Amino acid sequence: MTQSSTSSPTESQVQSQSQSPSPSQSPPAPRALTPRQLDARRASALKSTGPRTARGKSFSRRNATQHGYYAGHYSDAFRETIVTLKEDPDEYDRLRQRLLGSLATAGDQHDAIRPVLALALEELAQFHWELDRERRRQNRIRQRRLRALDQELVRRRAEIKTDEYGPPSFCERGLVNGPRSANTYKAIIGYLAELIDQVDHQDFKNWEHHVGWVFNTGGEMPRVHATIVRDFNRLSGRYEGRLPDPDANTPRELRKLLAEEREKYQKEYEAFKPYWPVISEAERERARDLQSLAEAEEDNRHWPEWPERLEWEASLQRQEHLRRAIDRKLRTILGIQREARLQEAHAARLADRARRDIPPNQRVTPSPPAPLPQGGEGRS
Repeated sequence: MTQSSTSSPTESQVQSQSQSPSPSQSPPAPRALTPRQLDARRASALKSTGPRTARGKSFSRRNATQHGYYAGHYSDAFRETIVTLKEDPDEYDRLRQRLLGSLATAGDQHDAIRPVLALALEELAQFHWELDRERRRQNRIRQRRLRALDQELVRRRAEIKTDEYGPPSFCERGLVNGPRSANTYKAIIGYLAELIDQVDHQDFKNWEHHVGWVFNTGGEMPRVHATIVRDFNRLSGRYEGRLPDPDANTPRELRKLLAEEREKYQKEYEAFKPYWPVISEAERERARDLQSLAEAEEDNRHWPEWPERLEWEASLQRQEHLRRAIDRKLRTILGIQREARLQEAHAARLADRARRDIPPNQRVTPSPPAPLPQGGEGRS
């Protein structure tokens, strides 16, 4: 006997079909709001009325604007961008009118060229405005860097008033060989104090973190730092059999070296304090000079000024692109004006032929050149 090709539905399919509503069933009625919920919603609606002023409404109506590629006119889209970026549209109009004023030199008989020239001048004005926008962008970078210096000055003044310190900036050559700051000095002094405490309590489990941060354990070190690292290795038993065993004087000598180093950096910090809460003129000049951003290494992505360098490089590339576009557009405008002059000259020749009753295809014999002066006549 042959089996039927249709299989009977399983129990789960039957349950799912029985649970799904039929098309004839209506959706459940919405739950009614309580008077308290209704009052709360009305109060919230009064707070979100949107912009009320004309300026706010002009900005909010462009919330959905993304790029303006599909705007009705290129000039209108550019003006929308100016208003969206909160730039001065009147200043752009003055720049545009200065460039469009050169259209008055074209003759009325060349109306076919005037729209092309007007469009080219319109695009030239937009290129100039975008170039000024990039210059303003670089000025904003400078102002942001100067404001960051003012904030740094406030931070330094607050940092110098307390003995607490935050996580220091990592330096591959160790904190003692890195750039100096109040937080760095306090971190060095604090780490050395904790190392002294570990020696006093004979606890050598977590010494590697502090020693690795303070000293240059991965390269050449002064003899004092090398002795400190060697004694910690001896006392912790990490290199047992490869280093001499510690004696009774080793902890005392290690503590003495750590105390001397701590006192040394404490004196340096006290001498450093008066100079720290000051922003030098060299630092301000470096903030104004955006060329200093080029000093960052390509692989140093964690450099604090790395985002500013990317923004500065993008602005430089955009300026170079706009300068080339302005040069091409100027060549186009000069070509259009040269074509207009040629058409004017051609129209003038045709008018002269018509006035002299010369057929269009007849060649006009040029007039003979003026005779050369004879003898000494005309010589200087």
